[in-house]
Amino acid sequence: MTSNDTTTPPYATTVKPMAPPPENKDIIGPVVDVGLRFLLFATALVAIIVMVTSKQTKLVPFLGISIVAKFTQSPAFV
Repeated sequence: MTSNDTTTPPYATTVKPMAPPPENKDIIGPVVDVGLRFLLFATALVAIIVMVTSKQTKLVPFLGISIVAKFTQSPAFV
């Protein structure tokens, strides 16, 4: 059911335009952003280097030999 009322409601004509947002003159925000991005990059780089260069050896006690563990020999529930 539609309305046949053609009068404009009073609240429709009193809408004011929004003011622009205030200027952000805070200098610490971008510095913290860049610092956190650098920290994230550095930790990711260190993790990659550790994964690429890590080697594990296991000394078998009764045979006296050292066995190198490979990535494909890792257990399923790591």
